[in-house]
Amino acid sequence: MASLPCSCSYLLLLLGYCVVFAASSQTTVTQLHGSGTTNPSKLLWDVLETFESRSKIPLHLTYRAVGSSTGQKEFVGENNGFNSYTDFGSGDIPVSKANYDALTAAKGADALVHIPYVVGGIAVFYNLPGVTDAVKLDGCTLAKIFSRQITKWDDEAIVKLNPAMKASIPAGQEISVVHRVLGSSSTSGLTNYLNRHAQEFGCAAAWTLGAGSTVEWPADTVAAQGSGNMASTLQSTPYTIGYLDAGHGHSLGLGEIALLNRDGVSLTSKQATLGAAASAALRASIIPADSTQSFADVALYDLGGADTWPITMVSYFYVRTDLTAMDPTSFGVLKAMLEYVSTSEEGQKKAGEYSFSAIPAELVTYNQETIKKLRGPANAPVFTFETASKTQAYEGQGDYIISGKRKSFAEIDHAQMATEMAAVADRVKALEAKVDDHHGDDSKGTTQGSGITQLHGSGTTNPSKLLWDVLETFESRSKIPLHLTYRAVGSSTGQKEFVGENNGFNSHTDFGSGDIPVSKANYDALTAAKGADALVHIPYVVGGIAVFYNLPGVTDAVKLDGCTLAKIFSRQITKWDDEAIVKLNPAMKASIPAGQEISVVHRVLGSSSTSGLTNYLNRHAQEFGCAAAWTLGAGSTVEWPADTVAAQGSGNMASTLQSTPYTIGYLDAGHGHSLGLGEIALQNRDGVSLTSKQATLGAAATQAIKSGIIPADSTQSFADVALYDLRGADTWPITMVSYFYVRTDLTAMDPTSFGVLKAMLEYVSTSEEGQKKAGEYSFSAIPAELVTYNQETIKKLRGPANAPVFTFETASKTKAYEGQGDYIISGKRKSFAEIDHAQMATEMAAVADRVKALEAKVDDHHGDDSNAVTKLTTTKAESTTKVTTVQAKGNGDDESTKSLAIIALVFSIISTIISVGVPLVVSRAQSSSKQADIKAHLNNMASNI
Repeated sequence: MASLPCSCSYLLLLLGYCVVFAASSQTTVTQLHGSGTTNPSKLLWDVLETFESRSKIPLHLTYRAVGSSTGQKEFVGENNGFNSYTDFGSGDIPVSKANYDALTAAKGADALVHIPYVVGGIAVFYNLPGVTDAVKLDGCTLAKIFSRQITKWDDEAIVKLNPAMKASIPAGQEISVVHRVLGSSSTSGLTNYLNRHAQEFGCAAAWTLGAGSTVEWPADTVAAQGSGNMASTLQSTPYTIGYLDAGHGHSLGLGEIALLNRDGVSLTSKQATLGAAASAALRASIIPADSTQSFADVALYDLGGADTWPITMVSYFYVRTDLTAMDPTSFGVLKAMLEYVSTSEEGQKKAGEYSFSAIPAELVTYNQETIKKLRGPANAPVFTFETASKTQAYEGQGDYIISGKRKSFAEIDHAQMATEMAAVADRVKALEAKVDDHHGDDSKGTTQGSGITQLHGSGTTNPSKLLWDVLETFESRSKIPLHLTYRAVGSSTGQKEFVGENNGFNSHTDFGSGDIPVSKANYDALTAAKGADALVHIPYVVGGIAVFYNLPGVTDAVKLDGCTLAKIFSRQITKWDDEAIVKLNPAMKASIPAGQEISVVHRVLGSSSTSGLTNYLNRHAQEFGCAAAWTLGAGSTVEWPADTVAAQGSGNMASTLQSTPYTIGYLDAGHGHSLGLGEIALQNRDGVSLTSKQATLGAAATQAIKSGIIPADSTQSFADVALYDLRGADTWPITMVSYFYVRTDLTAMDPTSFGVLKAMLEYVSTSEEGQKKAGEYSFSAIPAELVTYNQETIKKLRGPANAPVFTFETASKTKAYEGQGDYIISGKRKSFAEIDHAQMATEMAAVADRVKALEAKVDDHHGDDSNAVTKLTTTKAESTTKVTTVQAKGNGDDESTKSLAIIALVFSIISTIISVGVPLVVSRAQSSSKQADIKAHLNNMASNI
């Protein structure tokens, strides 16, 4: 082969590099947005996140769980010229005849298709305290209950079917009926079943409310918006009855009505074969042969079969057939997603993971033919799949491959958590069995541009978990792609990056955050460079800096006053048995080795925690006549004595305190509480010794507002704002406010980024939901006066003239049409991780409750007076368990051996939960203060057995 001229060779080489670069550096984001039924929403969130993590090209795929009726409205788009607000809809009810006729009249006879993808059941659940056997009902009795013709749980018709139940129900106990609102496929399923059953089984008078996604319920019933509110009402309110998708109710452990089916068999949806009705519907041509035809009359209610569930429903995708105007890559993704969910083995397998049934093979074939009818752009790419089990070399690295070889950390983490939680649950079951053996049975719409809107902040580590939670919440609830980050670097570093002195006083970040105000030097320099009103402080949570310790063997809270604490941190007091400490804690001396050295741990590199502690000690020493006790000054950094221990970041401070006996250090209170660290009970200005957990942290903030400590004008310097050692019996001496630092002139900012920043500030510092999150991370919400202050401050921010205004759709109130807009932060959207973590937390709490019950049973059997006292100690450094048994008056060696075996088994389970289950859940769901309580309880159990 003749060689190419040199210049041509270089040209081809350069062209090759360009092709490679273009293939590997796509910066646009392919988007897809849907809305509809809440029932299989967890499945859809899982699938969409799976696609995002397995795709080489960037994808942003969202789904709003707003209910089938709202999803159908947004798909049909009647008020938008029959142009859909979404790329696809989903519902557990077919598109209604009226909507189908209107849409096909406007867009053509084959304007849409239905794609059935899972089979589920609507089940009836109840809350009946004391009732352990399944409650049986027939359709006619159920109809009378929901129509309020039967209003008492001991009604003759109910008792006749459940004679043993009467003894457990108070006489004349009212039935509280809970129903869905705003249009719901669950309501459609239940009411269509009741309507049909009453007509066919000779009890037409039992149900006269009609059928559909909404009906006129009797006035004395309880309304619940969304399946989440239905579930929580049933869980929290005794003597209620309501309805949910079966899988949702099962996952929460709700009691389910055993319903009499057409063949006369009483069974729950869990006992039934949900797919049986779908197979029967295909054979009977209930489902149209042509998927572009109307599905309005498709119903799988009360079909025959011994194992058939009477209220079986199919979940559908609603998809337009003419998608030629759609973004080509988005069309390719939509087609691949439909194929994956409704025709692939892996996609259908996921149905079972969410308590749905896979569709029968005949429907898979039906869907394959239906998807062929979708017409997309001529240049739309075809996405294919690389499975986790079969590598496609070279081809698998293409742009349009959904590869099972790619995963996200969240996917792996969730799988690991689920596996380990299942192992813990299995071991607890085994323990329960052993205890029972021993004790008996007592026991398409508009889409914002293809770029990603970004926002980046940095600052304090203390409320960092709260901020990460908020930013991830915004990302998952937004229709447009958001990339929001926060670096937890400490207040001082965050302040430096916000001020940007080394960058011409141009900020390195979009916002800063700190538990200390911007210093006078930084404030003066920034306002001199950028104008007198260059920045504002926005206080958003109140917290405390608390002092924690590690003292083995000391169980009572250690009390200190400010002067003694100052002497400890300044190394004037160096021993734990110093006279000043023992005077305040006389009982402690017996537990501490004589002359035991105090190891003082402090933060480095500038820390708001250091600022809080040292400012308190400095002020207290000056005011309380012990000035010589503290001469180290105050600020985010001080010159600590040479024989102290340095820790960078609150994480290292915490780990040092946890791992090193006889240490003392300081942390934001919530962080220390979540780890179960021992806390100093500090004497406040009113002479009350209390821990930060016992104090009311918001009390100091209220005083600061009333006394004018906080400037009336938020653009003024906050350098002198301090909430140390204020009066009040329940006031914490080292109270601090966390602030956002924000520039006022943001006119040069990206317009959408400005809109997101403003919405985030409003959410965190003024909204009820945002402030509620403060408590989840052991902070206190700001007082009402500060909320008003923040609302006025946010109005001072000047953004681009074309900046969009973001609004909110809450999880409890649907905004049809509007909620599908680009600039809505919608509580109806969630990430799979959010749902999964909440479920994990619930399961962990259930495990903890079971362990408590087992602990009580073991205690009953091994009382202090007549049984072995057993002490088990396990450390990470030891691979064996040391057991010391002291035999008191007891039941002999055999009984002692049995006792020891049971206690050892309990300890084994607790150890597993502490070392595996709790850290996993706590690390993934730090928003729940209950996790800390669970962990502390289990640790206490381990130390006391």
